[in-house]
Amino acid sequence: MEADDRDDCGTSCCSLTFGSIFCCRPMRKNTRIKILWAWLLLLAVTSAVVLGCVVYSPFKLLATPTDMIPIQNHVHFLFCEEVNIISPGLRFNGYIMSGTLEIDDSKSQQYSQKTALFIKERVYEYFAFYFLERSKIALKHCSEDFLTFTVIIGKDNFEIWKKYQYCDNCYFDKRFLFAAGSCVNEEAYSDFVLETIVADEYFIIYSNDNFQDVWVDINIELDRAMYNFQNSTTVCTDSIQCDIILDGPEETPLIWVMDYNYNLGQYNHPQFSIKCVPRIWAYLLLHGFPVLFIGICLSMIIKKSCRNPDTNNLNIQNERTPLLYNSAVLPPSYSTVFREPPKYEDVMRTCAPPPYCQVLAGSLETVDITHDLNENVSSDNIQAVQVEHTHVHDIEV
Repeated sequence: MEADDRDDCGTSCCSLTFGSIFCCRPMRKNTRIKILWAWLLLLAVTSAVVLGCVVYSPFKLLATPTDMIPIQNHVHFLFCEEVNIISPGLRFNGYIMSGTLEIDDSKSQQYSQKTALFIKERVYEYFAFYFLERSKIALKHCSEDFLTFTVIIGKDNFEIWKKYQYCDNCYFDKRFLFAAGSCVNEEAYSDFVLETIVADEYFIIYSNDNFQDVWVDINIELDRAMYNFQNSTTVCTDSIQCDIILDGPEETPLIWVMDYNYNLGQYNHPQFSIKCVPRIWAYLLLHGFPVLFIGICLSMIIKKSCRNPDTNNLNIQNERTPLLYNSAVLPPSYSTVFREPPKYEDVMRTCAPPPYCQVLAGSLETVDITHDLNENVSSDNIQAVQVEHTHVHDIEV
């Protein structure tokens, strides 16, 4: 089916449906009401499925030790009774933050680690951090061979970069690391410092465009900004699984990864599983009662405003009219159809045929009349010939 045909079909179906509901097509009232409720139930189920399986569906969250991440995407108090968090192995604390999230300027968290990355030829590796605004990251790195160093803010930009690595507007900073040969001396290391201005995911990428494997040594020093926990409630500590119950619209679930023994150089990028447990009464309230109210109101309107088709008027078609008949006249019923061939008496006249002698007498009279006519014609011809002969003889004399 072509695109135009699908559009025409969709338009025809919609016009047929709305025309049936809003009395634009001849149809019985009960049939209109059934079509109305079928569409209302279909719309309610579709909306509930989209909310539960798309908008507030389970998702994965990248997290690194010392990350402090508020869970705000795919989570809403009205539709989520609780938030189920499962860690891939990292220990974390779970909190409920009340009110607006505010940064505590008097506190910060320092973290440092020395690690190394092994990058295969024509491949890239990266670190993923979640930084609050006014955080600071300082890197010192030394590479055996030429590498490309890129910083990207936001997961959407990172996905774009993975498809088009030469994009101009998807990265925050881009530099080149030249081959240092040996990383024994401190002078071989180059520095990079970044102060964050927005709370988001930050991706630090090392790309190897060479045709050989490369090692890069990295010293990471983090000075993280922290939220103010004065209006917070601790739900779980040093856990790998936590269920955070939401009791109010101003509550925000938050996790703080506390596993400091994790080696960032392993680059396995642990992902937390986040699931919104649906609040059933909210779905019923949003999709059940409005549908029930709208259905009752429209059903009453149809009962009062619409009317059943006039079956006595043959010019009006109803929903029972066969598709193969263009007129409103129905085909004859089976009882009126002849079940056996007609009899001889029904086809011929009711009067009796003439007797044989009468038919024979009539034929003889016809023959006599014909014979007399022939004799008269012959005698007339003979007299005419005699007259003509006499006339010729007189002329010769």
